[in-house]
Amino acid sequence: MKRVVTAAALLTLVGLAAAAVAGGTRQASPTKLTVWVGWSAGKELITFKKVAAEYDKAHPDVTLEVVGGIVDQKIVAAIRAGQAPDVVSSFNSYDVGIYCGTKAWIDLAPLMAKSHISTSIFPPTTMYYTQYGGTRCALPLLADTYGLYYNKTLFKKAGITSPPKTISELTADAKKLTQRNPDGSLKVVGLDPFIGFYENVPERWAAAFGGKYIDAKGNAILADQAAWPKMLKWQKALVDWYGYDKLVKFQAGLGDEFSSSNAFETGKLAMNLDGEWRVAFIQNEKPSLQYGTAPIPVDDAQPGLYGSGYINGTIIGIPKNGHHTAQAWDLVKYLTTNVHALSELANGLRNVPSTTASTHSKELIPDANFATFLKIFANPKSSTSPIMASGASYTNLVQNFMTKWQAGKVSVKSLPSALKDLGRRSPVAATAAAAPLVERRRARKRAEWRRRRLVLLLMSPWLVGFSVFFGYPLVMSAYLSLNHYDLLSAPHWVGLANYRYLFETDPQVWTAVRNTLWMIAVLVPLQVVFALGIALMLARARRGVGIFRTIFYLPALAPPVAATLGFVYILNPATGPLNTILGHLGINGPLWFQDPAWAKPSLVMLGLWGVGNTMVIFLAAVLDVPSHLYESAELDGAGWFQRLRWVTLPTISPVILYVAANIASGQASQAADVTASSLGYPLDSTLFYPVLLYQHGFTDFQMGYASAMAMLLLVVSFAVTLVIVLNSRRWVHSAAGGALK
Repeated sequence: MKRVVTAAALLTLVGLAAAAVAGGTRQASPTKLTVWVGWSAGKELITFKKVAAEYDKAHPDVTLEVVGGIVDQKIVAAIRAGQAPDVVSSFNSYDVGIYCGTKAWIDLAPLMAKSHISTSIFPPTTMYYTQYGGTRCALPLLADTYGLYYNKTLFKKAGITSPPKTISELTADAKKLTQRNPDGSLKVVGLDPFIGFYENVPERWAAAFGGKYIDAKGNAILADQAAWPKMLKWQKALVDWYGYDKLVKFQAGLGDEFSSSNAFETGKLAMNLDGEWRVAFIQNEKPSLQYGTAPIPVDDAQPGLYGSGYINGTIIGIPKNGHHTAQAWDLVKYLTTNVHALSELANGLRNVPSTTASTHSKELIPDANFATFLKIFANPKSSTSPIMASGASYTNLVQNFMTKWQAGKVSVKSLPSALKDLGRRSPVAATAAAAPLVERRRARKRAEWRRRRLVLLLMSPWLVGFSVFFGYPLVMSAYLSLNHYDLLSAPHWVGLANYRYLFETDPQVWTAVRNTLWMIAVLVPLQVVFALGIALMLARARRGVGIFRTIFYLPALAPPVAATLGFVYILNPATGPLNTILGHLGINGPLWFQDPAWAKPSLVMLGLWGVGNTMVIFLAAVLDVPSHLYESAELDGAGWFQRLRWVTLPTISPVILYVAANIASGQASQAADVTASSLGYPLDSTLFYPVLLYQHGFTDFQMGYASAMAMLLLVVSFAVTLVIVLNSRRWVHSAAGGALK
């Protein structure tokens, strides 16, 4: 009986233990994976979350948190801070060189080998733009493929029966399809080849000529190929046929690329280079549009290229400091290789699925126009942008050159030497960081320290703030300017290499310097004179002073970006109110922000519009001039101009000095207006130094080189301020009378 009881007790204990284990297993929480994606629009993000939910349901051991609207700057910041998510995706395959080169994203090759995933399941072009330097830190997650869209109605009207296949056919059709207004302006453009318009960038047109940027070793080879001069001459000839100014004005009147006012969708463009996503846009916005798609026409001498095109796309990877690498890889593997997942994403986002098998999936929604891009994607001769350690810096450099070329700033005769110069200016090795430039002062003597200890104690709040927010950043900038630093890897000492590139090689920096100095030299005096003039008028007003002060001050309250966008609308050369009024008066208005000759004067107008803050300072100074000085001058027979010259201006001269120095230093670091209006377009006429510095530091992740630019800006700003202060001794008078010593 005892044995039976003992056995029963043991069985009970075993059962309870098993139940406890089972209960513990059921209660274990799944691993949480954070996934960052760039999609932010409603339908796009919903589509990705739907696919993520399917994975979630099939894998109860994990739960996914999807965060949309992510840009590369945020990815870099999170990795640097050690707070990166488990999985990240980026729209910019250009930046693979940065992510792989710095090991910011882990190498996926070992994980692929372990999972028996071969690179052969992907088209070769995608395998190029997901690796750098032997490190495959990313995989393709859908692709963007570019082809030719053509308007069938306009084709039929012009008697054209099929889309062009060669560049000569494309040119002939573009001219035949173009319609002009009675005054010679453009009404309908056959094909807009303007670099910078919509999706027109050099690498997409270069693909039609077989042009390459770099060789297998990463050396620039633009000058070593016939493709680039041939493409450039064709593009410039077509721009000239339309008329550069007429084409710019035509573009100014077109709708935004990603809106229902898109020029192709509204019939303003008969043909257009665009990506596969336009199929979905047309279906949603202009379903009645009769159009077709085809591969981009190719160089007549290379007919074998027809059917290929330009490819890039979304990439996905795993940050180096992620916490759940195994689970993250399972998700990445599913998203990039599972045919069902890729088909679902392709149907919802209307991008090309990124494996060869998925392009033939029966789950894809049938569409003849979309099928064109599937074939271009699978073509082994399709190409992409160069993957470099400097990201998109070199392609941006080439694009900047082409904007000057199409405007006639580079002659045909000098084209070969200009292409060679582009190769020499490749920014592959240009990024830096900094070494301290400020020496510490010698320790003070004990007696002196004891005498000044109380003063330092009282100054300590300011000293702490200065050290944290100015001193430390200054020293770090100086140090980083002597290093190669890309924000993701440790600074690498390069000495003065950044400064040599800054002074000898960078093709844009001196243009930016000239533009910035021009704005300082023109805008500072005009703002001072304009604000002082308003203040003098308000000081003499007898009625409605408060109302007028408010009216003149209100523009200063407008946010800079909002004010700039307002001016961009007013000064639109095609539809803006100002040019419309001038047209009614028989005056052909300028192109304003679209014209290199008028772009900076347009910004000067914007600067003069918002002088309310400066006006208030001058008004307070003018009203503070002692009245007995005016009375004495009047008794001596001085008129209004003599009183202004000998009483008002000398008395308020310290305020004029302050305002001039303040405006000059502010203009040297001004970027919001230019960024909102043009970001250096056209022809770099509004490319100012702070904008270029920002691009290098936070777009190209060349923080070392950007630090060198910042140090130069500091030195020049100090020098300009010093000149103003030293010169002020001749005309600035103290309150006690006489010039400052």
